[in-house]
Amino acid sequence: MADNWPEGLVMCHTYAEYAKALLHERTRKMVGVRAEPRIPLAIKGELETMVGRVLDGWANKAKQIEVQLPYSFKEVLEALKVPCKENKEEHLRRKFGSRLESAQLVDLPTVFVDRDGFIVCWYLPGAITARRSEQVVDTLKVVSEYSHSIIRIPRSDNWRDNPDSFAQPDKCVVPPGHVNLSICWYVQGRGPPHSLPAPSASLKETPKSQGGPQLLQELTYANALIGALLSLVHPDLFENQIEVLAELASGRVEVHGRELMDSLFDSWSSPFNGIAVVSNRETPYHRDVQGSPTMYDILATFGTYKGGRFDIPLLSSRFNYGPGTCLVFPGYVFEHGASKTDGERFCLASYIRPKLAQAAFPNASYYEELSLPNVQDLATYHGLALPEVISRNIWGTDDGL
Repeated sequence: MADNWPEGLVMCHTYAEYAKALLHERTRKMVGVRAEPRIPLAIKGELETMVGRVLDGWANKAKQIEVQLPYSFKEVLEALKVPCKENKEEHLRRKFGSRLESAQLVDLPTVFVDRDGFIVCWYLPGAITARRSEQVVDTLKVVSEYSHSIIRIPRSDNWRDNPDSFAQPDKCVVPPGHVNLSICWYVQGRGPPHSLPAPSASLKETPKSQGGPQLLQELTYANALIGALLSLVHPDLFENQIEVLAELASGRVEVHGRELMDSLFDSWSSPFNGIAVVSNRETPYHRDVQGSPTMYDILATFGTYKGGRFDIPLLSSRFNYGPGTCLVFPGYVFEHGASKTDGERFCLASYIRPKLAQAAFPNASYYEELSLPNVQDLATYHGLALPEVISRNIWGTDDGL
């Protein structure tokens, strides 16, 4: 950790190192956790909770199982590249044997592993504490009260802005809407070397766009906690992202809005370069095509609602998507969607736009050698025991389809 890092990155890295130490103490890879006065006691408790859920997901204490898929992640990537006349998602569901219609509800912490041993998804209910959920909801209430709040339903043809997908405003404490926050990104459709990245317009306070910097500042703790989770489940991606963001903060990279970006970096405590804040929206099935195959997204839920469901058809899984849940998977590859709820649901969706690495390191193929974590490698890194594997191949054939 460099001495000249902005406060946000220092917090992100500090929380991650502490979370890793907690995990290694639990797996007996190390003895004791060094005192860390920069982390408040209450936050240490939240990190303890998160580490506990990761261990639950790994071992699944009740059953000692993980879910192994009957296909490889590489096969899905290859299938995505092949043109087809029919609907691409329906084609993928048939090809890889999606059985979502008959799937049981997943409600225990679970790890999904492909046929080659790569971890494609973590489902971690209860990873976010009720205390943190309450703080995030209170923040959204305050920001939504601005006359021109950044949390709103934009007028566009994008499916994300379809009014029919949102709850009725007059029945919500926090009005429905969404906003993307980014410390630095390329405007959609643009990229290196012909344009420069810049902070998202949502983080520039104007009379017509209010609450962005305040929202980011109030989410500092939540974003650092989510960043710590990434460091546990995909250590290489976490370190890569910290390097990219540190280079952007150094002043050596040409960007638009340098003064604004520098002022925001003390509050940007996430290793991700984009965060979508979503209020009271049902999300139809989709893939996040501006991401990358080997980069996890993390979805974290907040609120006091009931009845939330989240589907990933290629995993043949429907998840109990209650408050405090974290789902970790590459949204670029796996189609997914979230149902309506009984009560108000809020989500922080943390994601990475890979083009930004080209701005920080123009001559480096920064993510080309990055892969999803392998079970064996992650077990070695953290000192985890390899759990018993139970297969979803109920047919007894080699391909399971």
